[in-house]
Amino acid sequence: MTRIPVSGNNQDQVLLRSRRRCCICFGLDGDLSLKRGQIAHLDQNNRNADPDNLAFLCLLHHDQYDGKTSQSKALREGEVKQFRKELYEKIAARLPVEPSPQQHEVPGLKPLRSGHKPKVKSEGWKNAVWPKDKGEYIATSSENIPTFPRRVSGYRSENGKDFWDKPYPSRGTVRIFQGNDWQGLLNFPNTMNGCSSGVFMIRWRSTNPSVLVLSSVRNSRDAAGTTKEGCFGYMSGTNCEQPMFKFGGTRSRDKSTLVDVYYELKFWQAAP
Repeated sequence: MTRIPVSGNNQDQVLLRSRRRCCICFGLDGDLSLKRGQIAHLDQNNRNADPDNLAFLCLLHHDQYDGKTSQSKALREGEVKQFRKELYEKIAARLPVEPSPQQHEVPGLKPLRSGHKPKVKSEGWKNAVWPKDKGEYIATSSENIPTFPRRVSGYRSENGKDFWDKPYPSRGTVRIFQGNDWQGLLNFPNTMNGCSSGVFMIRWRSTNPSVLVLSSVRNSRDAAGTTKEGCFGYMSGTNCEQPMFKFGGTRSRDKSTLVDVYYELKFWQAAP
């Protein structure tokens, strides 16, 4: 079968979105280090050079993915595509890598940005602590969004679990359109009673610095609530509320009619 070369545009798209990070290394081990690798055809059809069929893999995982083994279950195409999706979201959001328990004990670490090494916070960062009052807050940059607290009195938190100890993604994206109503997170687990059972915290940013985003903590899109506008922000609320977003407008001559909002989420459950 004749191999069709991957076009330069498609190669650039894969390399830029992955920043030469292997999605299998990230998916299996959370490894975001720079790798030597190749662009793999996920359906193993070298004639299919569609970007959805391409992924940057390190040399080891490319060999393993293309190879066949009878000794263990091989990685499946859908599995690798999910790893790739999560990697692209992580890099695009430039949110911190999930810290290890040892890192939790080290105060003053900035969120890890793509292409930057961790540094100790400057003096200005010492004031960037999570506010006690619930509601909406706006920041001037990603660096000025406070990191989540390690402890909240009267509550406990487990990564990947919601108020009710059920699985819920801790990061993702939400797309908002000009002229549309308030947009919440998919299947957000808020309720209408027992409002002291939990607390949520969310850090977010607009993918386009020329598009302003309205943020609000409210029970539903029809409920009343306060609003803050910006490109970077953070919010917190009770388990009876949810974070919501709305297209706010554009700066200068930008004609965008939609924007993606990247977010990182943390739930707290009531505890003794």
